[in-house]
Amino acid sequence: MYRFPSYHRRILFYLTILTAGLAGLPVADVRAQSEQRFFLQPYEFGFRAGSSISRGDDFTQFELFTTMATPWGWMDEKRRFAARLDFQATAGVLRNPDNTAGIFSFGPAVRLTPPPYPFYLTLGFAPTYLTQRRFGDVDFGQRLQFTSSATATWMITPEVGLRYHIQHMSNARMASPNPGLNIHSAGVVIAF
Repeated sequence: MYRFPSYHRRILFYLTILTAGLAGLPVADVRAQSEQRFFLQPYEFGFRAGSSISRGDDFTQFELFTTMATPWGWMDEKRRFAARLDFQATAGVLRNPDNTAGIFSFGPAVRLTPPPYPFYLTLGFAPTYLTQRRFGDVDFGQRLQFTSSATATWMITPEVGLRYHIQHMSNARMASPNPGLNIHSAGVVIAF
């Protein structure tokens, strides 16, 4: 099976640096901050479906997701680039021919946007819970996993967009075995 051996560590390192940097910078849009009543303000939800990248694996995953904005963000002086700290939550199903399990995650993400364009990139890292750890011959070692992801979103209209998502899930060597799983998926996002 093809794996990214240090993928989790790299994503977590960059996400930590970006989060620490964003926490100390002023919020780009003061009006948006004053309108936000809660620390985590949901602003989009959607559905995605995908399959494992490796040919030896036969996994599929279906998920509902939502993204919540925090008040921490940054925009350059010329308004050509913006970054914001978000949180993402997912609930779905992971399956292969031998088993089906629920999969749930919640964690931080950094959204990177060139403001004039209807496109943005999101890098995320989330603790993930599986309701089953064994799928036939594949044993994920434990139910607690960690998922790092990269997502590209294109908003066709201000309310509807298309999304491509790639992720790596493993138990971060907290248990043995640790086969890891790489999944890519496509989905639809609704902004509100």
